[in-house]
Amino acid sequence: MIDTIRLELPQSMYTIIDHTKFTPSTYPMFTCGAWNSGTVTFSKQNPTNIDKKAGIYKPRLTITRRPLKNLGYQNTLYVELSLPKLVFGNNFDELSDEDFNTVLDCLYEVLKTMGVLVYKNQLPQAQVSAIHYGKNIILDDYTTPYTYIKELKNIDISKTLDVNQTDYRNGGLSYKLHTNLFEFAFYDKIKELEISKFSEKRSLEKDNYCQLSLLDYMQEQKQNSSPFEVLRLELRLNNRKKIKQYLKRIGLQENSTLEYLFDQQIAKKILLSFYDSITNKGEYSYKTNSLLHTFESLKKASPKSRDQQHLELCSALSIINDVGVREFRNLIEDRTWYRIKKQLEMLKKQPNNYLIKIQNNLNEFIQAKLVDYPQLMINNDKYET
Repeated sequence: MIDTIRLELPQSMYTIIDHTKFTPSTYPMFTCGAWNSGTVTFSKQNPTNIDKKAGIYKPRLTITRRPLKNLGYQNTLYVELSLPKLVFGNNFDELSDEDFNTVLDCLYEVLKTMGVLVYKNQLPQAQVSAIHYGKNIILDDYTTPYTYIKELKNIDISKTLDVNQTDYRNGGLSYKLHTNLFEFAFYDKIKELEISKFSEKRSLEKDNYCQLSLLDYMQEQKQNSSPFEVLRLELRLNNRKKIKQYLKRIGLQENSTLEYLFDQQIAKKILLSFYDSITNKGEYSYKTNSLLHTFESLKKASPKSRDQQHLELCSALSIINDVGVREFRNLIEDRTWYRIKKQLEMLKKQPNNYLIKIQNNLNEFIQAKLVDYPQLMINNDKYET
């Protein structure tokens, strides 16, 4: 479902009731004739250190003052926040369609404490300029996120996705594909919390301070020999054009309002569409557990080929298993890759159970909830049943 979102509110949707909460003060922005420099100016408000120490989650606010083409200025309020962290105090819990009114109520109340009065009846029509769809996949079968991430990097990701960078970092705890317009990330949710506890700059998520209390109970459950790991998927669409592009791709109306996008089926379709596009339905990846077995299979599949060719393919697979398909493709020429890929088609493809499990989880799209894991609910006063 939706995790992080950036809302864009025109001045007709809000009123500043305490200008001093922003840096610099927003008073000059809303004073006739002030700041008429012809340039774009900004004023921000982020969670304070006091908020963070108290574990109080708050959005990040930016008011942008832009000169209009003809005359005057417009003051636009941008609100960036994680909706599940706002409602539940964490994003282990996932929102459902039934939570929409609760989201509006919580957003109204928290903005009021930040010196901003929004018109609640207009909030559903607020424009969304960025959105992150997330899914937590609970692993209770003694597998780990590392195993899944290692399988994902053995996929031949099409270059038609215009992916300009892959990031496989923190000892294999995350795998990220991104451009300036989107990002698709897979990472170990528990390890992410551990990293945030020491340095938020190294973490993939912002504002984990409000859910660090979960970490102790997650680790305690693991130490008690209870299988519990969390693989998190996130698709981050970073502007309105990309949002509308993906809505069109899955055959839906190109509507970027909060009310329209707050929809489980839209979240499910977009995540599945993107996952399918990079994994070819999530069934196979280039992997071999035994180079000897691969060599014998190649000889059987192509008995007229020379052993040198079979050895070349085994070497290619060995490097792929080490660095992943994408990195391997960057090491060699495209024509060499397509020749090797064609030869690899001779091998009998085996279903990849790890990729299929992710696929099935996205198809089912069952919301993860702390209430299903009572041992994690100790002292979690943010959660309401």
